Amino acid sequence: MPRNQRKVVIGLLLCSVVLKLGLAWVMRESYFERGNRYSIINPLAQNIIHRHEFSVTPGHPTAGHEPLYPLAVAGAYALFGTNWLSLAVIQALVAALNGLIIYYVALRIFANPTLSLASLALFSFYPFYVTQSISVTDTVFFCFGLALATLLTIRCVPAAKIGPSVLCGLGWGLTLLTRFSAVALFPMALLYFFLSSPWKKAVRTAVGVVIACCLVLAPWAYRNYRHSGKIFITSHGAIEVWLGYNPETENVLRNDISVDTMKLDLEKKIPEIGRLRSEDHASLISEEAEESRVFIREALSFAARNPGLCLKMVPLKLWKYWSWNYNPVSPSANAPAAKWWPAVYTLSYSPVLILALFGVFIKRPTVRSPAILLLFFLGYSLLHAALYGFSRLRIPLDQFLMIYAASAIVLVWDAILGKRRFEKGRRTAS
Repeated sequence: MPRNQRKVVIGLLLCSVVLKLGLAWVMRESYFERGNRYSIINPLAQNIIHRHEFSVTPGHPTAGHEPLYPLAVAGAYALFGTNWLSLAVIQALVAALNGLIIYYVALRIFANPTLSLASLALFSFYPFYVTQSISVTDTVFFCFGLALATLLTIRCVPAAKIGPSVLCGLGWGLTLLTRFSAVALFPMALLYFFLSSPWKKAVRTAVGVVIACCLVLAPWAYRNYRHSGKIFITSHGAIEVWLGYNPETENVLRNDISVDTMKLDLEKKIPEIGRLRSEDHASLISEEAEESRVFIREALSFAARNPGLCLKMVPLKLWKYWSWNYNPVSPSANAPAAKWWPAVYTLSYSPVLILALFGVFIKRPTVRSPAILLLFFLGYSLLHAALYGFSRLRIPLDQFLMIYAASAIVLVWDAILGKRRFEKGRRTAS
């Protein structure tokens, strides 16, 4: 980091922390309602603290959520008490670190300190992200993990040594333990090694990263295997597949209805789910594993019966994922804040998207980084085209869009300054 930018960077990070804590204080009375009303985070955190088990219902361990965020929430509660401030402080600090990493990702890719500073400024005050940092949701931790894994991936290429490869694998492992959907980006990171290094170095780096990542995932996968006889990280991924392939999917997508509505009366929609939930199982995890099998089977069956409809939904899913219109409509859409939020989203995201498209055009892939961020855009686009898409799921990619948006801003700014200097020099010469 250039010395002349250090004070500016520190100032931006402090301002972002103060902003998030200030908003959290304003909304402190409803802090635990945002993002947690339909979630299992608080029960998980409380049982981790008081019963030393990962469960929602005491005595019934679950694999229904990735472990890292509930463990972080439990740590915040254990250290500072179960209150809004403990979680708000932790998430504001993690968000600030996320901004710093975005600065270094931009600097590593484009080697332009001004562009990096602009990326940090955009990220620090992006309304869509700020609201997530004052909610009980894993988005802040996942964005941080993904940004860190990206930086470690980029650092692997020139080094091609075991140390950076291990750190990169650790970063990806922790990211997957925060939100397993990052599995769609992990192959893109491995592909990046082969696009930017001789194949022998690429193989050596990729093997090191995969081994380190698997070692991070192994304890949690073994824990789930011990309870169910099956190796997996989380059970909720299967229902996400079913949400993208069932008779209600198209209607929900076209009419911006909350995906939670598809989860209502599951026992009636899929009788076998009702039967599984009524039976006694050796553990809740084994029941969750069986439910996952049923959800996958039902999704594949629907896709086999309706191939034309599934193909027709692909552009719709991509549109919902990248759309500048906020979607879907939240169940709390009648709340006072929810009425103006779609406008705030559109006014903040649309310029970033337009500038990012311009930035992608002007910033061709370089030897330093042959399109690693573009590979990530492709990976998540394919994932959500296959499953389902809506705007909140795109937040982890927005932090990378801002790097390209910043490149467009810097180009325009440099052009303005260059014109002014030219005109000033011409007047001086005359």
